[in-house]
Amino acid sequence: TNAEWFMGSGYGQSGFNVGYAADGSQSSYSAQNKLSISTGGNATFAGNVDLGDSSNIGMDSSASGQLQVKGAGYTGAIALDSTAMRIYHNSSLRDLVLGTNEVARLTIAGATGNATFAGTLTIPSYIYHAGDPSSDTYFGFNGNDNFTVVTAGGNGLVIDSNRNVTFTGNVTIPSYIYHAGDANTNFGFSANDTWRVQTGATDRLTVTDTSATFTGDVVIVDNKALMLGTGGDAFFKHDGSN
Repeated sequence: TNAEWFMGSGYGQSGFNVGYAADGSQSSYSAQNKLSISTGGNATFAGNVDLGDSSNIGMDSSASGQLQVKGAGYTGAIALDSTAMRIYHNSSLRDLVLGTNEVARLTIAGATGNATFAGTLTIPSYIYHAGDPSSDTYFGFNGNDNFTVVTAGGNGLVIDSNRNVTFTGNVTIPSYIYHAGDANTNFGFSANDTWRVQTGATDRLTVTDTSATFTGDVVIVDNKALMLGTGGDAFFKHDGSN
């Protein structure tokens, strides 16, 4: 056979090359190069670069068969085992950053593991609570224009396409619920065992565990009565004329 391997600079080339010619022709070294190392130290492979011996390699910077990048006192690497492809480094002081167009898009903090996305995070349906044994606690989208929070397999909060909000349990607030765009109109709890309604920054109704107090008129429409007594045996009523 005329096939041959060759190495060297080659005619009219710079750097160092390793090549292979199936017909023994060396008329075009550059077309036959399998490995080229430029004078600047850059290396170009014409085919795949295989690492390891097909064994499982975990996140261990001392293990063989990884693609490693040496830094100033730490090592970054890519490893592959039976469960995952692992991209990592061995420094708690440095973040792990994935970027596009030389801009950070995902940053994972080295010390805490917190992840920061520079753009929108898009999911197809739900985000689940890690470690929940029944995988029944999650939130996300059960359809277009719908948002759902599920705990223990049941809906806790549902927001539909009309922005209606449905709670299936209690709603607990620390003090007041305000009217949007009207900061001095609200209702809620001014103290323990006390419920208050306020409009125009003035208390209109206060209900405690012993009494209810109105600060303005109490209006009863025609043909309706204000009933007094357990059986309603006394009442005030206006029929429209009397």
